[in-house]
Amino acid sequence: MAVPKDIKHHLRQGGWVFVDRPKHPLLVGPLADADKLVKVAPPEKLVVFTAEPGILSQHVSEINDLMWDVMEHTHHELWLQVPGARNIPDAVITAPDLVQVHWAQSGTLHEMAYAVSKALLGVSVPTQKQAREQLWAQLENIVSLRPQKEQTPERRRMLLAPDGTVRML
Repeated sequence: MAVPKDIKHHLRQGGWVFVDRPKHPLLVGPLADADKLVKVAPPEKLVVFTAEPGILSQHVSEINDLMWDVMEHTHHELWLQVPGARNIPDAVITAPDLVQVHWAQSGTLHEMAYAVSKALLGVSVPTQKQAREQLWAQLENIVSLRPQKEQTPERRRMLLAPDGTVRML
């Protein structure tokens, strides 16, 4: 599904986009707004989205060669836990010094992150009405991307340990 130009423009201007995915609805917006979400979303629910290796390397201190190879050759979305967070608001960093990172080589989330040429912040949207309303109340300028018809692959979760080993979660 192609992301409309007005949605890309909205993201570039610092707005938020609700991405209605079948299994994992998300809000995607500026990384700088992380502090607004602390009240309603713990760091484990916050994810940094990026589509370019250079931008990823601005936000994590080091990614080993094995992880780069996996990221380069996969066609699935990867949800990574990476140590050595930098240039990221404290609200997004989980203990101990881990940051949740989303990486995709294609698809809607890749296209949105690529369009703004910087890292974005994503937060899982709760299914409970009250929790969802609390989340919406913390943010301004939200637009909705029409429901996705593409198949969302199962999440692939990996942990890059400080010693360089990679574990599937």
